Amino acid sequence: MSRPGKNEKKLKLKALRVAMILLRREFKVINYITVRNKANEIGYPKHFIKKISKGAVEQPSTQEYKDIKTKIKKYKKEKKKIKVIGNNISNGKIKKLEAKVDDLTFNIASLLENERELKELLESKEKTIEKIKSERDIYINRIGNEYRL
Repeated sequence: MSRPGKNEKKLKLKALRVAMILLRREFKVINYITVRNKANEIGYPKHFIKKISKGAVEQPSTQEYKDIKTKIKKYKKEKKKIKVIGNNISNGKIKKLEAKVDDLTFNIASLLENERELKELLESKEKTIEKIKSERDIYINRIGNEYRL
């Protein structure tokens, strides 16, 4: 089989670069397969005769294709770093939120205990008031009975 012409090679390289840009914009996974498939979607059969082969991206022989492979590797490393940093940040936030939940749970428990104690105190005060009222009524009756006599 014959090698693709210079024009077709340029078009394939351009399609690979455009594919990487489009995949980034769409926030899709960027790896050798997705870039190659997207580039083939863009250019085959409209701009080039044969699809971009698997080996052209994964095991390139020319410098231009090696540059594409390097860009894909670099992007994958950046994406991995971002993911790790995001996980670390998320884990830190989760730990802070868990500590907050623990503190708030303790506060709620202590407030509920205070409420229970205050209810008991209120009940005791109400009983005392009722007792004093009944004693008052008894004394009022005694005094009233003494004046009648």
